Amino acid sequence: MAIIGVSLGMIGAGGSILTVPVLVYFFSLSPFVAQRHAMFVVGACSFISTGPKWAAKEVLPAIALPFSLISGLAIYLVKILIQPHMPTVLGHLGACTIRYEWLSMVVFAVIMIWASNQMILEQQKSTRISNPDAATFRLTLCAAVTGMITGFLGVGGGFLVIPALTLYLGIDIKKAVGTSLLIITINTLIGFGLEASQAEVNWQMLIIFSMIAIAGSFVGNLLAKKVNAASLKKIFGWTVMFLGFMILLGQFIKLFGMG
Repeated sequence: MAIIGVSLGMIGAGGSILTVPVLVYFFSLSPFVAQRHAMFVVGACSFISTGPKWAAKEVLPAIALPFSLISGLAIYLVKILIQPHMPTVLGHLGACTIRYEWLSMVVFAVIMIWASNQMILEQQKSTRISNPDAATFRLTLCAAVTGMITGFLGVGGGFLVIPALTLYLGIDIKKAVGTSLLIITINTLIGFGLEASQAEVNWQMLIIFSMIAIAGSFVGNLLAKKVNAASLKKIFGWTVMFLGFMILLGQFIKLFGMG
């Protein structure tokens, strides 16, 4: 859990993509329960991590607040109107049963790999937008898509928010990290509030994990100050890609009963 805090403090993302697999594979929680608990841990840690970024003027509230409002609305619509009606079993592949929980983790991993690839590719340049209408459209679209994915997968979405801010809104990576932390704080606490009202929560586990993650976030903030923007971008991309492939491999091993 300390590594989760380091990831959030350093690169403004990675909390959920680390927390969910840890809770699923090491604590034997179902993906849905793991996602619910991960949202609180990541939200609490992101809130604390936002403080130093705010003091360093690396948070852009003019971007974070509308982004969070739009994505928060998308989370609400998914959690209330769509997710409760999703079937538990989606189909069969030979003798294997395809469940919604399994598919959600696979989609989670695929999106991670795609987002990391966008950050790693050298030819993919950030685009600064001079047209206010185009900037508003891109922000709205990025926020809505991030909110929908957050709602379905129960993640903070930092691994999507940062590519959206840097590649499609032209924001410097350092400010994207700080802004992402504020967005993640709002999104995860909205998502957790909706989940907690409908299901049981292990508060003792949440408090212990959150305290460990918050301690790690202070280390992450210190490390971030020693790393330049280009290196930070590469670290983020390769970390997310590695985790995405590991989750994907684990899910297919689980499906076919090889482990």
